[in-house]
Amino acid sequence: MTDDSYHRAVNSAEVYVKVARSGNIYGFYFSEDGKKWTILRTFRYRRPQGLRIGFYAQSPKGEGMDMHVTDVQYRPEAFKNFYAGE
Repeated sequence: MTDDSYHRAVNSAEVYVKVARSGNIYGFYFSEDGKKWTILRTFRYRRPQGLRIGFYAQSPKGEGMDMHVTDVQYRPEAFKNFYAGE
């Protein structure tokens, strides 16, 4: 099993998050404008039956933050470009 994690500081007041799946491969993405997506993490999950997804945020080197989750959507369609999350 592989778990590739990429990260960087986000300097925006808002951040968009997207999850994409192809078979048993999952990709997490983020965007500061909701248009240009950056891959954040990829991993393989072999048993997706009963899988549930939640949200959390952290500020390990910052002074803390508030998190508000809005506009959650689900689209059961295949993506065209795994690395761009589209």
